[in-house]
Amino acid sequence: LGKARGRTSEDDITFFKSTGVAFEDLITAIVVFERLKRKG
Repeated sequence: LGKARGRTSEDDITFFKSTGVAFEDLITAIVVFERLKRKG
């Protein structure tokens, strides 16, 4: 962790490929949604 560089510009896209069970997908969606709400 912490070794790969993240997005460097607003044009960069982060891709997430979920291969887990539905519960993990739901939790991931909730976390992303909550972070976006806080960000505005």
